[in-house]
Amino acid sequence: TSNYLYPFVSIIRGERESGFQVWPLYGQAEKEGVYRRRFALWPVYLQEESGLDTDDPTRRFYLFPFYTSAESDKRSERRFLWPFFGYVSDRGKKLEERDYFWPFVVTIEGESRSLNRFLPFYSEDRRRERVKRWYLWPLYSHEELNSESFRQERDRVLFFLYSDKLETWTIDGRERRRTAVWPLLVYKKDERG
Repeated sequence: TSNYLYPFVSIIRGERESGFQVWPLYGQAEKEGVYRRRFALWPVYLQEESGLDTDDPTRRFYLFPFYTSAESDKRSERRFLWPFFGYVSDRGKKLEERDYFWPFVVTIEGESRSLNRFLPFYSEDRRRERVKRWYLWPLYSHEELNSESFRQERDRVLFFLYSDKLETWTIDGRERRRTAVWPLLVYKKDERG
């Protein structure tokens, strides 16, 4: 790669590889069997094919901020008026996401995660062993962590004004608790009682 008035003008030459750019107006580059990319009025228009030498090549297209897409065998993603509206289908993770007015209205459905977010009214995020809920964000939240040997629950009002955290070791029945009402009191009970 030879640069002239870096980063504005560059020329790429190599084995099976060529390209040039006059940034931000126009640029293109290609390595045969590996990648192809092109831009115009960067970052408004971008087009790219990458990973052509892998089992999961990816094609990207951006007409920013109106429409963006990324497509591969394992994942499809479409965004409209980025970042507000979008759709993601991740076939590798078996997950589908829909953004109706991100980050306020979002749904995710999959084997390892589900999310229903309608901020500021309600949000529930479920993962394998963890659940987080918000009601009238940021007024009240509830979090749970459940595993075979450990359980944790936490309730909060206005993040830190009130917090109640209970941890339980299910194998031997020990538990620990911490309750705080800021700045008035803190109550702690350790696993020895």
